Amino acid sequence: MLGFFLSVLIPLGSYKSLRLRALIPSLLNIVKIIPSLITETWQIIRIRRPVDLFKVQHMCPYTLRGSKFAQFIQVIAITSTPMSIVAGKSDDENWIVHLVGDKRNQP
Repeated sequence: MLGFFLSVLIPLGSYKSLRLRALIPSLLNIVKIIPSLITETWQIIRIRRPVDLFKVQHMCPYTLRGSKFAQFIQVIAITSTPMSIVAGKSDDENWIVHLVGDKRNQP
């Protein structure tokens, strides 16, 4: 948490590249992620036969219009849940997200 606050207070590079209008919704997403953390923690505990899944997730509009820091915040929001992690970029508008699923629930 200390690193997060330092990165907000002392951004690297130019302050002009830090678009606050794009950052505020991204920071609110971090607050909204807390219920997902609890839900996914219980889901991952109940998985009997884990399976790896990959999906392409579209970047939020604020991230696309924002700075690299807004992209970083979205990656943190996705990765902070126990069942998902950002594996990379598919293109300039999509993330590749690795998910953990249950083999019983797969077709």
